[in-house]
Amino acid sequence: MELAVPKSEREQFAEWTRDALAHLYDFAYLRQSPLLDALIADAGEPILERVLHLRQLLQQAIESLAPDGKLPREAKEWRPYMALRYYYVDGLELPEVEKRLGLGDRQVLRERNRGLEALAALLWDRRVAPPSTTGAQAPDPSRDEPAKESPVSLEVRQLGVEYVEISLGDLLDNVCRSLSGLAANSNVHVVCQPIDPQLTILADATLLRQAIIAALSYAISVGPMGPVQIETAVAETSLDIRISWPIVAGAQPAAPLPAIGALIEAQGGQCHTCATNTGVMLLLQIPQPRYAKILLVDDNASSLQLYRRYLGQQDYHVICMQGGKEGLEAALTEKPDVVLLDVMMRGMDGWEVLQRLKAQPLTQKIPIIVCSVLPESTLALSLGAEAFLQKPISRFDLLAAIQKCLGRQRSAATLHPKAL
Repeated sequence: MELAVPKSEREQFAEWTRDALAHLYDFAYLRQSPLLDALIADAGEPILERVLHLRQLLQQAIESLAPDGKLPREAKEWRPYMALRYYYVDGLELPEVEKRLGLGDRQVLRERNRGLEALAALLWDRRVAPPSTTGAQAPDPSRDEPAKESPVSLEVRQLGVEYVEISLGDLLDNVCRSLSGLAANSNVHVVCQPIDPQLTILADATLLRQAIIAALSYAISVGPMGPVQIETAVAETSLDIRISWPIVAGAQPAAPLPAIGALIEAQGGQCHTCATNTGVMLLLQIPQPRYAKILLVDDNASSLQLYRRYLGQQDYHVICMQGGKEGLEAALTEKPDVVLLDVMMRGMDGWEVLQRLKAQPLTQKIPIIVCSVLPESTLALSLGAEAFLQKPISRFDLLAAIQKCLGRQRSAATLHPKAL
């Protein structure tokens, strides 16, 4: 029987790198990646910004592996870089990568593995907090022992966080039904503010449900003097759930149960209590990512499908319009943050759409990325486009152009919550 050999720190880091690349456009996965702490220095940065920073760093690291431009693209030195870019940045399947590189499947996988080794070595040297390589140090008696992890925190960490679309009304109805017996036995009436049935949020359904159950159970047990009220408020960047109940005059609000805090904090949120005019309010805050609204205008359904696939796992709300006239109308009504505009369309072509958008006060400041099979970058920029992409467009080039547009307008643009 063979004993498993423990992985070295460097091998573990290489595995983290491979996993992160395989989920390059998966926000929920990347927010749990150990690479965040290994490569991103500012731990106080909002989680969404840290994930975007990590994604950008990985993409830039891949680009840095590109050989000298003087070498012909057919040279074998290009293969590891191209295999990484096709696989992870452009998201191509193995048969398509084989076709583009002109290699068999085994050779493609070998080249990809070479690229992964080179990338992991490059990122290893860029760590902001490399593990100690000098061996274990004697414990410092002057230091306090680390706080023991609570059972709830341990279980949450093992379970992980999975963000899904949740109907807030359905969730609260389900919770209130589950606690109806407890409330009746305690002679406490639970009152929930009416919620739009179409309202959805982004959160971990299991963790959020358990947190609300724990919070309501706590409120019912300590607030038997009157009704327990539930109110919600969904802002652009957060969901607030306010649970309030009356207490005896002069009594001090108790701190929320640690279990509630662990369940909420695992989702990047906060939990605390505060006194009100009539009692106590327990506030649960869950951050809601902000999504840029991207309008795609092209009369080719296949192109729209490809671009949607490129952007599908990004933090964008994507709107597709098949035709220039339809795209113009959508830009006026939806007020997108960025427009990707094809030129060669029947009826109203891209040039006319571009000029009309720039002539309208409501849309003239929207960044527009013009794309065409023809080399018309000079014309596009002269008509007010923010950028030009020549077809065929890769996922990397499209994402880079969109991120550049959003970065330039960040101080003035309003990001819209995703229509879930």
